[in-house]
Amino acid sequence: MNKMKGSALNKALLQAFNFLSQGLTQHRSGQLEAALVNYAKALKIEPRHFDALYLSGVVAAQRLQYQQAIVFFDQAVSVNKDFALMQRPGITDVRKKKQLSEDYAQVYYNRGIALKQTHQWRLAIDSYEKAIALKADYYEAHNNCGNVYRLFEQWDPAIIHYDRAIVLAPHFAEAHGNRAIALQKKRQWREALAGYDEAIALKPDYAEAYTNRGVALQECDRWLEALANHDEAIRQDPLLAEAHYNRANTQKELKNIPQAIQSYEAALRLKPDYEFVLGLLLYAKRELCDWAEETQALGLLVDRLNEGRKVISGLSLLLLKDDPALQKKAAQIWANDIGLGIESIGVLPSPANPPQITLGYFSADFKNHATTYLMAELFELHDKSRFRLIAFSLGPPIKDAMSDRLKGAFDVFIEARGLSEQEIATLSREHGVDIAIDLKGYTYESQPKIFAFRAAPIQVSYLGYPGTMGADFMDYIIADKVLIPESLQCHYTEKVAYLPHSYQVNDRQRPRSTTRLERQAVGLPQGAFVYCCFNNNFKISPATFDGWMRVLLQVQGSVLWLLETYPTASENLRQAAALRGVAPERLIFASHRPLAEHLSRYELADLFIDTLPYNAHTTASDALWEGLPVLTLMGQSFAARVAASLLYAMDLPELVTQGQDAFEDMAITLASQPQQLQAIRQKLKRFRLASPLFDTPRFTRHLERAYETMFMRYQDHLLPEHFYVPDEPGACP
Repeated sequence: MNKMKGSALNKALLQAFNFLSQGLTQHRSGQLEAALVNYAKALKIEPRHFDALYLSGVVAAQRLQYQQAIVFFDQAVSVNKDFALMQRPGITDVRKKKQLSEDYAQVYYNRGIALKQTHQWRLAIDSYEKAIALKADYYEAHNNCGNVYRLFEQWDPAIIHYDRAIVLAPHFAEAHGNRAIALQKKRQWREALAGYDEAIALKPDYAEAYTNRGVALQECDRWLEALANHDEAIRQDPLLAEAHYNRANTQKELKNIPQAIQSYEAALRLKPDYEFVLGLLLYAKRELCDWAEETQALGLLVDRLNEGRKVISGLSLLLLKDDPALQKKAAQIWANDIGLGIESIGVLPSPANPPQITLGYFSADFKNHATTYLMAELFELHDKSRFRLIAFSLGPPIKDAMSDRLKGAFDVFIEARGLSEQEIATLSREHGVDIAIDLKGYTYESQPKIFAFRAAPIQVSYLGYPGTMGADFMDYIIADKVLIPESLQCHYTEKVAYLPHSYQVNDRQRPRSTTRLERQAVGLPQGAFVYCCFNNNFKISPATFDGWMRVLLQVQGSVLWLLETYPTASENLRQAAALRGVAPERLIFASHRPLAEHLSRYELADLFIDTLPYNAHTTASDALWEGLPVLTLMGQSFAARVAASLLYAMDLPELVTQGQDAFEDMAITLASQPQQLQAIRQKLKRFRLASPLFDTPRFTRHLERAYETMFMRYQDHLLPEHFYVPDEPGACP
C-alpha cells in the first residue's frame, strides 16, 4: 500500500471508505457481526485505517472482548494523523482537522474504558488523561478518570476530576453522584449527602443516587431514612439490582429478616451472579432457621466457590460447612476482593529496639459486647512497663459501663469511626504501632482494609474471627493445638502462634446477679432434664437439630432451652420439632436479658449441648464459668473446635465427642446417669478457678510472650513462622 501512488491510493481509500460506511450503518442498527465484517474488509485494503480500527475496537468492547478492543484502539492511536485525514474523502480544512484530533481523544476515552474493565487501572488513567489533553472540555473523561481513582481508593484525585467535570458540565448529574460516593468513602457524610441531593435535583429519576444516598444514611445510623431512599430507588428503577441489595442490608439491620430475604432474592433474580449475595441470602435464612432450600442452595454455592467465584463471605461459610479447605478458598476470594486496587501508603519502618512494644487493638466492639466481655481484664493486666496499648475504636462512640472501663485500661483510646481505612492505617503508623491486632476479622463492622494498607509491621488475627482470613496482609493467627493441629495448618494463610492451653482469654470479673432464679420463673418444668443451648439461632444447622431431636425422643420428659433471637425462628424451630416427632412445647425459649441475669440462668440447666459446624464460643465459656457442663461435637475447622479447646483447658476431655453418634450417646447417658453428670459438675466446680481457661494473669503472660516472639523475629529480619509459647505458670502472678 505504501507504494501506491496518487489515484491508485485514493481509489483504494475510497473503496475502504465505502466498506466503512456500510459497516457503520449496520453498527448503528445493532448488527455487530455484519458491521465487523465490513470493518475487516476496510482494514484488509488499508490495515492502518483509523476509523476502521477505532470502530472495530468499539464493536469488540460492545461484545465484552475488551482485550481485543484494546489491540484495535492501540493500533488506531498509532496511525499518523495526516494519514488518517487522507482516509476521509474531502476532509482538508483546519476545522475538520480539529475534529480528527477530538476523534483521537475518543479513542483514548474508549481505550480507558476497556483497560478499566481488564483491571489495568493505571493504564486506564493514563488513557483518560491523554483524552483530556486532546480535548480539554472532555468532562466524561474526567468523570471516568475519577471512577478509576476510586478503585485505588485515592479519593482526593478522584474528587479533583469530578470537580473538573462539574465545572465543565454543571448539569452532569453522574459527576455529582460519583463525587458524593468519594466523599462518602472519606467519611465526609454531610458533604456526600449534599452531593447526592444535587445529583437528584438535576436528575429526579436518578435511581443509583437514591440508593447510594441510602448507603450513606446507613453509615450515619439513619436506617429508616436509608430504607426510604432504597425504596425510592426501586420505584424509579425496579430493575436496579443494587437497590434491592442495599434495601436487604438495611432491612437486616432493622431486624426485618423476612423482608431482607425477599430483597436478596429480588437482587439475585435481576443479577444471578451478584457477588456474595447468595451467601448473604443463606445467612439470612439461617437467622430464621429456614432450612427448606438450604441443601440445594449450598450445593450450588460450593460448586461456584470451587470455580473461584465471589458467592459467600468467609464468615457465612463458617456456619454452613465444616470444611477448612473450602473456608480458606472463600476467605482468599474475599481477601483478594478487599485488596483489589489498594496501593502502599509508604515503606514500613525498619526494626527498632523500643523500650516498649506498642500494641494496637482494632475493634468496633469496645463496649458491652461478647468479645469485650472476654477481653476486658486482659487489657488491664498487660504489663505496661513492656507494652504500650492503643485502642482503635471503629464503631460509633458509645458510653456504657464497659467502654468506661476500657478507656482506663489503654494508654491511648482513639475514636476512629470518622476516618477512612487508609487514614486509620496511616494513624497507626504515626503512633508507632509495632503489632496490630485485629479483633474483628470479617465479622460485622470489621474493616480489614486497614490491614491491607499495612497498619503495622506485624499484623495478627485474634479472637473475633474463628478462621483464616486468607490474606497475605495478616501475619499470624492466635490459636492452640486443639484449634489448629499441625495437620491442618495448610488451611490457614497465617502462621500460627500457639498458646499452651486455650486460645481464648476470659474476664474473671463477669457480673453476677444477686437474685437467684427459679425454673418456674423462666418457664422451665421443675422436674425435667433441661438441655440448654444459648448460641444464636443461626448456628443451629439442620443436622445439629436432627441430633437434638433424637436425644429428646430418647430422654423422656426432657426439654430443650434455647435463646430466642427472632419469633419467626422460634416458630420455625417448633414446627421442625413437630415434624421430627417432638412436641413443640418441649422447646422453651429464653428472651435476651442483661448479662448478669443471663449468666445466672445457666444454673437452671443440666447440660449445655453444642452446635456444629459453628460451636459455642463465648457462650461455652460463660456456661463453664457458671458451672454448667458443655457437651460438644468436635469438627475440623477452627469454629468447629472452639468448645473442645475450652474443655481441654478445663481438663474435661470426656465432654469432647468425635462423631454424631458419640455426641448423641453421651447426651443421653448424662441424662440417664445423674451420678456421672454430677461428678462432672463437681469436677468443674473444683477446677474452675484453678484452670488455665480462667487464669487470666497466666493467659496474659502467655499472650505477651507470643507478641514478644513475633517482635523479636521481626527485629531479626525473619519472616513469620509457626511457633509454640511454652507454659510458664511460675512466671505468672
